[in-house]
Amino acid sequence: MAFSGFPCEGQVLKVDPPVDFSKTAEVAVVLPFAQDEVLLLKRSAAHAQGNLWCAPGGKVHDGETPVLAAVRELKEETGVEVDARTLAHVGRFYVQYPNGDFIFHLFSTRLASEKQDVAINTDEHQSYCFCNLKDIHSLPLTPGLDECIYLATQDPIPNKDSCGGSMKSMAIQKALQQADESFFSPHNIRLKLLKNCPEAIPQLAQWTYDQWSSYDSSLTKEMLIESFNKRLNDDRIPFALVALRDRKPIGLVSLNENTAPEFSDYTDKNPWLGSLLVLPEEKKGGLEEELLKTVSNIARGLGYRKIYFYLSDPHMPEWYLKRGARHVEKRPFRGHTVSVMEISLE
Repeated sequence: MAFSGFPCEGQVLKVDPPVDFSKTAEVAVVLPFAQDEVLLLKRSAAHAQGNLWCAPGGKVHDGETPVLAAVRELKEETGVEVDARTLAHVGRFYVQYPNGDFIFHLFSTRLASEKQDVAINTDEHQSYCFCNLKDIHSLPLTPGLDECIYLATQDPIPNKDSCGGSMKSMAIQKALQQADESFFSPHNIRLKLLKNCPEAIPQLAQWTYDQWSSYDSSLTKEMLIESFNKRLNDDRIPFALVALRDRKPIGLVSLNENTAPEFSDYTDKNPWLGSLLVLPEEKKGGLEEELLKTVSNIARGLGYRKIYFYLSDPHMPEWYLKRGARHVEKRPFRGHTVSVMEISLE
């Protein structure tokens, strides 16, 4: 049975399972790309979401892995056969419908040619097309399918201004999920947006105050709490990421639209790295570097070319230089000299 659509961010799609989530079934969806085109199927008029365009997919059978389900569904619905090793796992998502709670596994694959034979399952679909990505919004799509394509390509789809915030949110969530799978989860660490753990703000403000108040006498904990409250976003900058072990914060990084007024001459609109703090006992495990890598990947996914930051501690530039940062300049800042640096995202 085909799955006819992918839910739209902000409506039913969730990266973390809701508190009341109780799995009904798992679903595998695959986006087959050929050059700048994606293979889509048009639903039969008599089926749910009839006459809308969807991606191949369906329920994961008992004893079947999601990737093998995606391979099977692609063959059953299009006649296209692919090796499971060619599928890229885009993400795992949680969806709640009136008829049940579902876990969605989204995959993508690259086909050898858009000219290869396609034989659709006429019980469920009436036609197919290889649609150019720039023409996606000319088709009547099942809800959220454009978001799926965006996630799989990490390139903004033109003419979708009304979903701009949603698409940015998806880019952020995808980077977080990739980071969680590659580093954080294997190390028993949860990585969360500050928006999802605002109760950590007082502790984070205290950390930041303890770290930087000796350099900036104008800094207060009240100012920092106010600043963190402005970073409770999941679809735009500014935002902050918090690393937690056993529900206790152990690391922090943030990305801001701009920084102190003393740097207002930086007018190219690239973001500024905010606090990058890790508890001393957690530094040996590579957490600090992973937080920097994650926030850089997010900025890259949002289309930025570089990240700026400044350092008050004269010993810190060397650590960043070893990780690909570049020194820009030194300048006076609130009674001391700081090093301004940048990280290229190209």
